[in-house]
Amino acid sequence: MFEKILLGYDGSSYSKKALDYALDLAKKYISSLTIACAIHVPNFSDSRDEINGALEDAQVYTEDILEKAKDCAAEAGIKVDTRITPGHPAEILTHLAEEGKYNLLIVADKGLSGVKRFLLGSVSEAVVRYAKCPVLIVKNKNV
Repeated sequence: MFEKILLGYDGSSYSKKALDYALDLAKKYISSLTIACAIHVPNFSDSRDEINGALEDAQVYTEDILEKAKDCAAEAGIKVDTRITPGHPAEILTHLAEEGKYNLLIVADKGLSGVKRFLLGSVSEAVVRYAKCPVLIVKNKNV
């Protein structure tokens, strides 16, 4: 049913809960699992050097959180692939899901931004709206 699973991950407590679901489903369905992070730099940077510095900082942070996620997966006996891609998270995740022919895309209902919307965060809402594969939104009421 779910041969290929893509998880959108940002290292937040919310996405860690989504990681738990992804690992459980990957184990249950003997699926391949890819953990993807999008590096999004705001458009209000003053200079090219400032943008490049922000991208480098984001790359280091993202590599660190992906390494921790890979360690969690290894403890669960799951081998994962990882992707780091610059761009808006919703656009990146929906593009990767379509391009990679994933059967399931998993995201948390909120992420690092901490922005609370009425039902879903802006990334998860856009993913549901534009993804062409099934989407699992992991709600986190008590994180």
